[in-house]
Amino acid sequence: MLNLERQAKILELIEEHGKVEVGDLSRLLRASEVTIRKDLKELQARGLLRRAHGGAVRAVTVSADPSLQVKAALHADEKRRIGAAAAALVADGESIILDSGTTTQQVARYIKDRRDLKVITNALNVAAELTGAGGVEVILLGGLLRQHSGSLVGQFAEEMLKQLSVDKLFLAVDAVDLEFGLSTPTSTSRTSTRRWCAPRARRYSSPIRASSAAAASRGSCRCPRSRASSQTTVCPTRCARGCASWGSN
Repeated sequence: MLNLERQAKILELIEEHGKVEVGDLSRLLRASEVTIRKDLKELQARGLLRRAHGGAVRAVTVSADPSLQVKAALHADEKRRIGAAAAALVADGESIILDSGTTTQQVARYIKDRRDLKVITNALNVAAELTGAGGVEVILLGGLLRQHSGSLVGQFAEEMLKQLSVDKLFLAVDAVDLEFGLSTPTSTSRTSTRRWCAPRARRYSSPIRASSAAAASRGSCRCPRSRASSQTTVCPTRCARGCASWGSN
């Protein structure tokens, strides 16, 4: 098992159970305890968990922003299902914005067969996914490249967005809460770019996993529920706090 795959599995187990122990991880992942401790140390350094005696526990908030490679390995099957469900909302001839992220990359994967579709994105992985899709015109926003996420942010991206309007926006978030709205751990430049996205669209959707519901962090970027005329949260299951129907029309 590769390092990224092993670390992604550790994060999934912590998200599911709240804590993990070194011995259990060693047996489950077939790796030495030395290797597991090294993984926990690296994940803690990224703010993705908190080490505890004999193992690790869930980080207190969602303020950490994992790399694109780590995110891609997390909950891959759920992201594929969410991507397919979100893509079903996209019709031929529309114009959409796809935010940066690994779930929105799955949306891109499922819209390659659309015709006369215009996709605006600030994500290198999304643009690469749509390369070769003959019926899809891709507009890649310019700006400052965030190395670990492969997204373009900042003033140049914002200026381009001001000149555009679209039918739908697919906004990637790390958490959703009925009171605080959508949230994501991010830098100021990315926050500003995202805030310019919602007013550009007549409708926006947030493709999320059920475990993201009610995980909003008060220290993260939040997008109020009134930023667009219509919003939908795409979730593979109906979670306890109703994220699947939050804001839907």
